[in-house]
Amino acid sequence: MIIQATQAQCNYTLQMFDSYGDGWNGCKLTITSDGNSGTYTLDNINDDGIDSTLTFTVIDGAPLVFTYTSASFPWEVSFRIFDNTGALFFQSNAPATGTLYNGIGNCIECGQPSGFAVENIWDNRVRLRWQPNNGGTNAPVSWRVVYGPQGFSLNGGAGDTLVAPLNKITIQGLQKKTWYDAYVQQYCGTVGGYSDFTGPISFQTYWTNDIGVTGVISPVNGCDLNMDSVKVVIKNFGSAPQSLFNYSYAVNGQQAPVVPPADGFYTGILGKDSSVVIAFETLSNFSVSGEYRLDVFTELPTDEDLQNDTFTYYFTNRLKPTYVQLFETWGGGWEPGGVNVSWEYGKPAKPSIPNAASGESAWVTSLTGSYNQSEASFLTSPCFDFSELDTDPVIAFSINLDMQQDYDGVWLETSVAGGQNWEKVGEEGEGENWYNGEISFLGLSDAWSGNSNGWVNARHSLPGTAGESEVHLRFVFRSSPFFNGGGCGIDDIRIFEAFPKDLAALSMFTLGDESECGLENDQIIFTFLNAGSATQSNLKVAYSINGAAPVEQNVGGTIGVDQQRTYTFSVPFDSRDAAFDIRCWTNLNGDQDHANDTITYQVNHLPNPLPYQENFETLSFPPADWTYDPTFGFSVTNAHNNISNVLAFNLYS
Repeated sequence: MIIQATQAQCNYTLQMFDSYGDGWNGCKLTITSDGNSGTYTLDNINDDGIDSTLTFTVIDGAPLVFTYTSASFPWEVSFRIFDNTGALFFQSNAPATGTLYNGIGNCIECGQPSGFAVENIWDNRVRLRWQPNNGGTNAPVSWRVVYGPQGFSLNGGAGDTLVAPLNKITIQGLQKKTWYDAYVQQYCGTVGGYSDFTGPISFQTYWTNDIGVTGVISPVNGCDLNMDSVKVVIKNFGSAPQSLFNYSYAVNGQQAPVVPPADGFYTGILGKDSSVVIAFETLSNFSVSGEYRLDVFTELPTDEDLQNDTFTYYFTNRLKPTYVQLFETWGGGWEPGGVNVSWEYGKPAKPSIPNAASGESAWVTSLTGSYNQSEASFLTSPCFDFSELDTDPVIAFSINLDMQQDYDGVWLETSVAGGQNWEKVGEEGEGENWYNGEISFLGLSDAWSGNSNGWVNARHSLPGTAGESEVHLRFVFRSSPFFNGGGCGIDDIRIFEAFPKDLAALSMFTLGDESECGLENDQIIFTFLNAGSATQSNLKVAYSINGAAPVEQNVGGTIGVDQQRTYTFSVPFDSRDAAFDIRCWTNLNGDQDHANDTITYQVNHLPNPLPYQENFETLSFPPADWTYDPTFGFSVTNAHNNISNVLAFNLYS
């Protein structure tokens, strides 16, 4: 117990916390004011072991010392101390044994007001309110409010000053649509004086007349849109009530036949800060499949801000191939959902995914940060209609991966039953860049995982969707409870009918790639894909080196839809001591898309020019293009009396 002194004194507040909830385990805080000490702790007997709040007496102007004695589990301990006005005086987290504070304890005479906020704003006035601070040694008498243009300096004497006898004030004579800053301080009479200022708070005044559209409620993305009403939200952004104004809309740039006053004419009273939901009487036909743009607008002759009059809204109905969505105008009707969802639409801006695949916008698991742990989220498409197709369409898109291999992943699913049942699309090794592993930790099969080192193109057919009239797609993202990362980005989605006959070159390399000088009998390994909608046979592939006559060979067997084939040419070439431009292509009779037939590859086995010299003077390790076994201790050094850097091995004396 701290003994009261004869001079002025006040109560400070101590808040103690234990993060584990079992008390401070012998840790103690000793507080000494003017030589009188008290010791405090959480003992899990006289308290709940989690937290406790109490007060202690401080002698005004006397020495004040906080000392701490650590014991078991000190990292669980934290505390905060507030002065007599409620202001934070001192805090510590996991303190070390010793003196934490050695200074003077003061009893604040005039407390600083709190809860300073805007209560209401108009075009030329604002009402502000705050909470009095009765914790000082002197009670508040009045308050002083200083206001001026946003960013003005209190120290420079700028701003206007008003005195308020109560803890609220209305400031008159402000300019329309202008930003201001305001501060407040408490006055506690001639003895207590003025407190410190609280603030600034910033606010912007309104226009007098300003209405606009803030949203569209219907129609929404669907499979069966027809003649539908347009339902919108109109808001009064200004300070004056509004009535008797027109509103209308346009579909894909064509003005709807809205004729006031029978339709599109508001006869009610829309008060300040109020909104109203309005359904147009005039219907529009949205039965044609595709994407729609809806522009809804108000028409108030005295409106002072035309920027918010119009609201632009996009939606879709029964999309059909060919479908192209680059996500530059809007999110395309793709909707995120699930548990711990991190999907966001916009401009990616993080180190792992710094940009979209094309343009500026994409769908990303967090535009600026990491995906969430234990995430089980979806990015679901609008409705597609493939009822007129005889063969399954193909989806192609750009994907960017940055996640923990085998722990986190993403895959694509389809539903032909309105989202009731879902089927995974494809397997690893099919299509183009289609999956690259399994999420073994979560017990899930083929998915995209790991790091793609930027945007890559992926492609696969959508099995079982031909002839279906209500198809949805969704990207499924799953993460473990342990890791974070950039996650996944999706951009530039295309859905189209594949040509029946279409082989596509995917990749190539040579057996001698890893041989520095090349091979006398080097061979080309070529991988290609059946990107068409029908199984193909009578396959031929060819290559040409440095523009020479092509080498063409037959590939046996057949190749199914979305299947890859890797073929090693039996005719070798000498890749030693030279550089080569190799062109490799498929040669399918009747191929309907020659743009994807060919791939090029460069091989360089040129020797270093002579004479060759390396003096090691600028190096710390053997040159990067040298091959050596680091386990044998090769190094570059000038030790052991060498007058310059040398390549050393087993050099000890």
